[in-house]
Formats: sequence, structure tokens, C-alpha cells
Amino acid sequence: MEGTRDREIVKRGIMLLVAKVILGALAAGAAMLLMRMVGNREVIVALFIGLVPGIAERSLKKLLLGAVLGFVGYTVGARISAAMAKSIIQEVPLGHWAIVGAFIGMTAGVCRSRGQWFSFRVIIWSLGATYGFVLGLLFGFLGDIGGFFTLPAHSLGLHYYLREVSLLCAGVFINLGAALAAILAASLDNGLLRVARAVEQAES
Repeated sequence: MEGTRDREIVKRGIMLLVAKVILGALAAGAAMLLMRMVGNREVIVALFIGLVPGIAERSLKKLLLGAVLGFVGYTVGARISAAMAKSIIQEVPLGHWAIVGAFIGMTAGVCRSRGQWFSFRVIIWSLGATYGFVLGLLFGFLGDIGGFFTLPAHSLGLHYYLREVSLLCAGVFINLGAALAAILAASLDNGLLRVARAVEQAES
């Protein structure tokens, strides 16, 4: 019984992972189209990418939190990236989308289970957010890597198109990291729920 539930959690997590990766690419693409109308504001991409976990999981809580964390992550990432670009390598947006990914990944800490002990929910929130921060940071860095290739492209007139590739990579990989973190958080949630049931049965 428990093994079946574990497999269902992983299966559902993988299905959501695929959905989040596809939605991440679509969100980045839609944001770039909007950027052409309202101006060159990449924060729109961060906001759209942040909406994906909530849309995929049909969670209003994650939707709102993802948008907020996407905005905050972009603001913090822009400052860190600018500081690193000045001190290390001129004009290279180092770590910008990695920071955005780290913040959006923290949505994995949002738990949907009901009847869970508060102490266990705190553990899930904390560890889920930690998983998301780390995996979002690592996978978000792949979005930054796309930005590195824009430097030699100025002379070829391809800078804008390679920047689009970088933003698409950010949308895909950030949500890939967030999805993996959500699977880990769901597995942890299931394990703690199993512990809670065992304790309740022992006490009764």
C-alpha cells in the first residue's frame, strides 16, 4: 500500500515536471512577446516563469508566491549580477537567472497535505524551500550560460536572438529545478505522514 502511494507520488511528480518544463518555455516565450510591446523589461520574464509552478499544480497559493518570489529574485539577482560583472568580467550577467531560479524554486516548500501535524508541516516547508533554493540555483545557472554566448555575437548581429535563447533556457531549467524540488518535498511529505499515522496508531 505504502509502496503504491510512493510510486503514485513519483509518477505524478514526473508528469508535473514535464508540464512545468513545457509551461516554462511557453511562459518565457509569452513574456518576451509582451516585452516587445511594453519595453525591454526582463522582470516580466521572471514574473511569468514564477507563475508556472502554481499553474501546473493548480495552486493559487503557489501562483501568488511564485510571482512574488520571481519579482524579488529578479531584483536581488540584478544587483548581484551587476556587482559581479563590474568586479569579475565586464558585461557578463553572471548568476542573474540562477538567483531568480533559487527564489522561484522555494515554492516547492508549499505543502498541500491536510491533517498534517504543524511541526511536520514546518519541516516540509523548510526542507522543501531549501531543496527548491538549491536546485533552482543550479538549474537557473543554465539560463545564465545562454547569456555568456551573447558576448561574441555582437559583431554578427545575433545578440538579440541569443538573448532570447537565454531567456527560454531560464524558463525551462528554472522550472525543471523547481519540479525536482517539488518531487523531493512531496516524498518527504508522504514519509512524515506515514510516521504520523504510525504514532497515532501506537497511541490508540
